[in-house]
Amino acid sequence: NTSYLPKVKEQMTAAYDFGIRDLWIVNVGDVMTNELPLSYFLDLAYDYEKYSKSSAFVESYVQSWVNVQFAALNDTQKKDIATIINSYTKIANMRRTECIQPDTYHPVNFCESDNLLAEANKIIAKAEGLKKEMPSELLPGYFLEVYLPACGSMNVLRMQLYSGKNKWFARKSALAANVYADKVRECYKYDLALVEECDKIDDGKFYASG
Repeated sequence: NTSYLPKVKEQMTAAYDFGIRDLWIVNVGDVMTNELPLSYFLDLAYDYEKYSKSSAFVESYVQSWVNVQFAALNDTQKKDIATIINSYTKIANMRRTECIQPDTYHPVNFCESDNLLAEANKIIAKAEGLKKEMPSELLPGYFLEVYLPACGSMNVLRMQLYSGKNKWFARKSALAANVYADKVRECYKYDLALVEECDKIDDGKFYASG
């Protein structure tokens, strides 16, 4: 899930205002990890008057959704989950995960890459911390709906940012390029570990042999 819900609201309310009210169609490549944006899309369509209001903040919807899905957690944990979701989807909205390249963000100028790396690492650290606190019965849901999409997308961002820094320093024949090459390799390993864990979660429920 890299759907930024404020963008969904903007686009669908615009469609409604232009008279598209009888039928909305949404393309969902895989329901896994996309329950939240799909829920929001359907709720907006079903109860348009409620969710289209300017006072119906998307952040509040996310928090309400988290409160229902993870009702057994304490308020701090639920707030942290909502923060993770809102934060990583906001960054993904700047440039879709699959469209990021090493030169999408500047490796040095205005600390663009450094600021994004700090945010990505903060999101991943918060998600990993919550995963350790998760009761076993909630772990599969947390992993699929929060941990995997947040850590997966932010790790791809880190990998591309590190790759951009590697190329920038390599062009200047600076040894620092080697440091960032190692960091790119670490991101590959992290991604592999995520996939392997996903294959094993909930007794292999989401394992795709093909």
